[in-house]
Amino acid sequence: MTDATTPHAPAGPTEGACGNPKSRPPQLRDLLLALYSTDQLPRSAALRLARSAELWSGLAATGTSSPPSAENQPDPEDPDPENPVPENAGPGNAGPGNAGPGNLVLLDEELLDKEPLEESLVQRGRRLIPQAHRHALAAQQRARRGGGRLITRLDPDYPESLRRLYDPPSVLAVRGSLPSHPAVALVGSRKASREARDLSRQLAQDLAASGWVVVSGFAMGIDLAAHSGALQSPGGRTVAVLGCGLGHPYPQAHWDLAQEISRSGAVISELAWGDPPRRWTFPARNRLIAALCRGVVVVRAGERSGALITARHALDLGLEVMAVPGSPRDPLSAGCHQLLRDGATLVTDADQVLEALTGFRPASSLPIPFPTSPATTALPSLPPDDEGAAGQLLQSLATHGVASLDLLVEESHQEAGKVLAHLAELEILGAVRRLPGPSWERVAPRGR
Repeated sequence: MTDATTPHAPAGPTEGACGNPKSRPPQLRDLLLALYSTDQLPRSAALRLARSAELWSGLAATGTSSPPSAENQPDPEDPDPENPVPENAGPGNAGPGNAGPGNLVLLDEELLDKEPLEESLVQRGRRLIPQAHRHALAAQQRARRGGGRLITRLDPDYPESLRRLYDPPSVLAVRGSLPSHPAVALVGSRKASREARDLSRQLAQDLAASGWVVVSGFAMGIDLAAHSGALQSPGGRTVAVLGCGLGHPYPQAHWDLAQEISRSGAVISELAWGDPPRRWTFPARNRLIAALCRGVVVVRAGERSGALITARHALDLGLEVMAVPGSPRDPLSAGCHQLLRDGATLVTDADQVLEALTGFRPASSLPIPFPTSPATTALPSLPPDDEGAAGQLLQSLATHGVASLDLLVEESHQEAGKVLAHLAELEILGAVRRLPGPSWERVAPRGR
């Protein structure tokens, strides 16, 4: 049976719309799939080659680097089902004639952090071109047998949000279907306590009930709790981004959960179908988690947690970063506290997450009334030394309505770190509210 979301499989290795694959003109899509699946190159090298394949291969998205002859022109009445030509292939995917060595180095500097491809590596990649179609067919057939499909960056159903990355994956393996609803990431430590896992599960369930897709990394601890929490909500959807190939179950004990995720959401990976997890694959997959979402919530994280990598990618993409505070004595909360000191939004429930992402505060989480009369302006829960500083921030917010961190630092004559600490305390008290930007506003008491 053919997957409705996947190009039709050819009848056999020597059949298809273009006849014998040996006589078929090489296409860029085939080469991307060949690089994705090849065992003739180290995985990291194949990924680097795929990111700039237009330059060194001489192939364009529509076929060869030279103008196609009449016999190779696609028939509009009989398009090639194995290699559809997308209308919008994305930036940098079109155009023959841009494969000169000067462009090779230039684009590699942009895409690969100024690490030009070695000529020997390029030559190994070029040797794949004559067999690219055969490798592509084999890769797609393997994915279909495993209940998935492969999407290249040339395909119209490639997630647009991933194109924001400087190094978007050239091929995604997908089991299930990527939801089109807005998404938020919940990430954190593998060694989280039961309380933290319960919190992650509840956050995910509530966010899914509000129509948001929950994205995480399918790791032990916070990630698995987030996936299972989203599925506990009726109609809830979640996306698991793996640090291994979809054909290599990890963690194997929870692979039944991955099957359940794929029924309503998706399990995805940029790694070849059978690739095992490696040390570098988990930090690499974190950028995909961030790029798929509108914001990232770090539930629990130590000072060197991989969840902080996800948060940094979110910051680089201009996304909202949120963190859940924990006990100051808990080393697995140290990373969250560092994010809060650096300006992340403090959240403790789904309503606060939604407010940070949308600017809308649900009625169920109206703040506690805050005293504003001159006789009751003191904040008894704050240390005496902080009352004056906090009051000054409140006065600035009352004057401006909405104020940025730079403005509050300038008017208070305090260091940015101290201003953020005061704002976090005021936010806990329900006296101020953080807005996207970030900026802050004073919360008016009810009844006024």
